[in-house]
Amino acid sequence: MPCCAATNCCPPLRRWKSSARCRTATLAALGTARRIALDAVLPRRAPQRRRDLALALIVARLLEPAAKLATARMLDPATASHSLGEMLGLGPVVAKEVYGALDWLGREQPFIEATLARRHLQDGALLLDDVTSTPPSR
Repeated sequence: MPCCAATNCCPPLRRWKSSARCRTATLAALGTARRIALDAVLPRRAPQRRRDLALALIVARLLEPAAKLATARMLDPATASHSLGEMLGLGPVVAKEVYGALDWLGREQPFIEATLARRHLQDGALLLDDVTSTPPSR
């Protein structure tokens, strides 16, 4: 599998951490998320670790869509397939934390959506939504 599904910039089986182009893609995705203040939309009432994990999950989904367990592995320094976890200073990441962050994002979804709507939508704005995704598993 290419190390960068979004740009397919690296040959199969090469690790993200070893590729300057893939590291650049990670920096660009994380930088864009911060530039649009995506991290600021995540409710501050949660611990910083949970907010950092949530941001990592969103950015990882853009860079290399994968199952939840695979995402936990790609963020953990011992098994990382790219440098996102390192860039966010996550340290060890376990699947239980990933599932907890996803559950938290699900509970906070109405707040996050309302915040984004206030920020980006004006009267009469058209909102297009992807309705093809399946509902979250419980």
